[in-house]
Amino acid sequence: MGIFYTQKVKDTVPRELQAICWQLLNKRRQNNQVLALVQRFEFTIQSQQLFLKYEDKNYSKVFEIKNCKHLFEGTLWVIVQFDRAMMIFPEEVNEEKSEDGIQ
Repeated sequence: MGIFYTQKVKDTVPRELQAICWQLLNKRRQNNQVLALVQRFEFTIQSQQLFLKYEDKNYSKVFEIKNCKHLFEGTLWVIVQFDRAMMIFPEEVNEEKSEDGIQ
């Protein structure tokens, strides 16, 4: 599967957290679980601990990420289309539509 990132994701999200998202996504693909078009990854910080909520339309699970060197809080989407996947912030999808004149 081809993996792509927006520039904002590359500049903002620590690489080790990007890798965790891809590992979870690939694990589900290898188990032949049907992947929805949009995978949602939500990072939150609670009591100095980093948590990741991973969900799509058919699946939801929260993981504690231990021994993480970088903290990040926010929501990422991975949009899956055939043999490629794009990691993007939800607000970037809206920006692209408005730039094209589509509302």
